[in-house]
Amino acid sequence: MRSLRIAGVGLMSLLLGAAPPTSTAVGATESGPRGVVVNPETNMVYAITSSKDTVTAIDGSTGAATAIKVGSGPKAVAVNPVTNRAYVINELSGSMSVIDGATNRVMATVDVGATPSSIALNPVTNKIYVARSYGNGLITVVDGATNQPARN
Repeated sequence: MRSLRIAGVGLMSLLLGAAPPTSTAVGATESGPRGVVVNPETNMVYAITSSKDTVTAIDGSTGAATAIKVGSGPKAVAVNPVTNRAYVINELSGSMSVIDGATNRVMATVDVGATPSSIALNPVTNKIYVARSYGNGLITVVDGATNQPARN
């Protein structure tokens, strides 16, 4: 069992292999991380640090961490283990950052509309679903192959 220390929140334990417990600091923030997801194929952990507009990519095998600058107000993250991409919705900029898991760099920024609040994806169809909050009742569907909103 390995533990990751996320500043301001305490310890979060994840089953990341047989290595002895260690801690990885993930940016000091007043509000703490807003989301965390694991790619089970690559053993990479992605944790949001909203106050710094970053996502920290953590190698689950070594604990090595890399900060990735994303849009304004990152709120939620999802990962597609088939394509090795992470998707981060940015509430304040109304966008979604697409992170290439092989390089841990933003490869695209997609306009998803105002106030994205949650994200889900289907790795079989490679579609990303972004719910938009504050009463507008809309879901933006993004094609993961083109990183463009799907057309009706």
